[in-house]
Amino acid sequence: MIFDKFCGLVERYWPELKFYADKARIFEFPGVAHGTLPKEIGNFEWYKENFFLPFNTVAIEDESSLVILHDLSKGAKGLFLEREFIECVPMDRGDKFADGPAIEKEFGKLPPLAKDWFLILKGTIQYEMANDSWYKAFGSLKEGILCSKDVLLLGKKEFWPFVGKNVDVQRLTKSEIRNANTAIEQLMYFNNPDRFVVEMARQNMRLPNNKKILRSEDRPHYVLLKPNEIRKLVGEPSVVHSHSSPRLHERRRHIRTFRSEKYVNMKDKSIIIPATWIGKSEYTIKNTRYRVLLEI
Repeated sequence: MIFDKFCGLVERYWPELKFYADKARIFEFPGVAHGTLPKEIGNFEWYKENFFLPFNTVAIEDESSLVILHDLSKGAKGLFLEREFIECVPMDRGDKFADGPAIEKEFGKLPPLAKDWFLILKGTIQYEMANDSWYKAFGSLKEGILCSKDVLLLGKKEFWPFVGKNVDVQRLTKSEIRNANTAIEQLMYFNNPDRFVVEMARQNMRLPNNKKILRSEDRPHYVLLKPNEIRKLVGEPSVVHSHSSPRLHERRRHIRTFRSEKYVNMKDKSIIIPATWIGKSEYTIKNTRYRVLLEI
């Protein structure tokens, strides 16, 4: 995984990022984001007020890169808050991005870049209204390095002096904001009340220590799935509802805010609606424990 490469590079060259790597929860998404996400996510009004990260720090990896998103305050909610992001880009994966090998073009004056070279950038992202019904992303890059396992080609001190002279900073920033935005849109598309967070944890994982960052094999992984997708994952039959009885809708725990004028005493107040789930929420199959996180 790119995450494991990232952890090794952080330990060698950028120890300040260990805080983010230690806290990150790894989310898995199928395929390349720009090939699987719809052109429009929809339901803008809901996201504007209710978008949230499933955990305070999440790591989202697909075939293109690794993006870590971090909330600056616990329990942050809403689309227009500033969030931190870190991206780790393998320099041979430009063809996996929607805008092609832009990063390789930007760093074209460097020595030939093989599969073991990585660009790591840290910045911030937030949103503002683009029009009455949609948003646009903006942000900035703060720090960066370019390195391999054995060589720090551009450290934090050398990175921006080099970039300022040799790279189109505006285009690089735009590319990185686009990638961080894609990671957020992956969560927007999947992290809805009709999907549950499923934790997948291998038995006998090593415990964390203060020196090394735990690699992916020693961490739980997370997916966002609909109830029948979860049952298919663990080999359980789908829930069948008879036409003669009311259907019980399985829903994640979520916050409901009363907007209607008819709620005189509760208008603009919020309450927590607990999760509704049918059957078992935890399974152990071979060496892996699957747990539906009803508390999120």
